[in-house]
Amino acid sequence: MIRSRFSLLGVLLAAIGLMAFFASAAQAEGEWLVLKEAGKLLTGAEIVANKEKFEVVELENKTGSLLGEIGTTRIDILCTALSLIDALLTATGGVKGESGKPPVEAKVRFTGCVFLSGGANGLEKEQPKCQPKTNGGALGTVETLGAHALLKLHELKDKEGKLIEKDDTLLILPDNETTQLATTLELGAGCAFGEELPVFGHLSLQDCGGTTKALEHLLSHLATEFAPLTTLALFAQRGKLGAKNASIDGSATFKLSSDRLWAGSPK
Repeated sequence: MIRSRFSLLGVLLAAIGLMAFFASAAQAEGEWLVLKEAGKLLTGAEIVANKEKFEVVELENKTGSLLGEIGTTRIDILCTALSLIDALLTATGGVKGESGKPPVEAKVRFTGCVFLSGGANGLEKEQPKCQPKTNGGALGTVETLGAHALLKLHELKDKEGKLIEKDDTLLILPDNETTQLATTLELGAGCAFGEELPVFGHLSLQDCGGTTKALEHLLSHLATEFAPLTTLALFAQRGKLGAKNASIDGSATFKLSSDRLWAGSPK
């Protein structure tokens, strides 16, 4: 019996080892293609050592919106500016905050935000009693909780398994994968739509020029929401009781703070 127990323990340890190996492999999101010089790329280690990070060049047309519904009323959290906080590139094709004591979380910040609903198309009237903010901050400033991102290849196939479309994307996920809470908008005690509006889920981005453009070494890339991999929802995680699907309308141009030419290639 003792031998069989040790034998079983050995099997379990081997299985755990395999699980750890595959989990580690699953974290290899892809590859950032950052030009060091003509014809030569930075290695993953050099990317980390240089603290290469993303920053926003501009929010196209100075508008970006979180669209959704509260009850049966359409709403639009419209913002006029966007910035990134500590969005560092990883050696394996991801984006995250900086490790250390204490660690620094990567976040997304929107400013100039207002709450719209009603009007001719249902999204035209500003609601002054519902001024969004987060974490007790300034009115009109919305900041996410800590998040990270990974390059992800999306393949669309037909019923016979034939590849129809292949898309290079960047998937942004809340650091807390259990709750998937992205942020909680504080709307104020006088807001008729409620004092708080929690936002859950993942946001997927795609180069506006498609996969071909995503693989080009450019100073900046224009990106927008990639709906097939986006799971944003209001009030609860998408698919759960009370959840209302949400989406992002708008696009933004991103560059590296080092001004190096870059591209991304998911695995």
